[in-house]
Amino acid sequence: MTPDLVFVYGTLKRGERNHYFLAAAEYLGPAFTEPLYRMIDCGPYPALLDPEQTAALGAEPLAISGEVYRIDAATLAELDLLEDEGRLYRRAVIEVISIDGGACSQTPQTLRVCTYFWLGLPTAFPLVAGSTWRATSPTAPTPKGRPADRGDA
Repeated sequence: MTPDLVFVYGTLKRGERNHYFLAAAEYLGPAFTEPLYRMIDCGPYPALLDPEQTAALGAEPLAISGEVYRIDAATLAELDLLEDEGRLYRRAVIEVISIDGGACSQTPQTLRVCTYFWLGLPTAFPLVAGSTWRATSPTAPTPKGRPADRGDA
């Protein structure tokens, strides 16, 4: 069974261009992964590398920061289309750490969420320097066959 939670790390985050896909979703807050992953910078969007891709690059794994949303089946289907699931990205279930509570009473909580991993070559684009991605180069080239307005997680 697929969790009804999704972890987003790129253009689906609040303030980014594809956030409208999550307009009906419930925002649960910021979260971060275990330090197992890296992202590559595809220009107008990032792509999350799985642990095997990260290791193949010889890159130091990082805890990737993002946001968690509760979604319904229709939203998940829309996200699968946006991400071209099975062709450009692979949806998988991972665990993330979410912080519940205010600044004085934060309680870490482990959540099982789905997210999207890059299916292309991990060497196709440069690594994101840190654990957070923000749109910085909206006119950067995109891989062949992927329009610039398509998304990422």
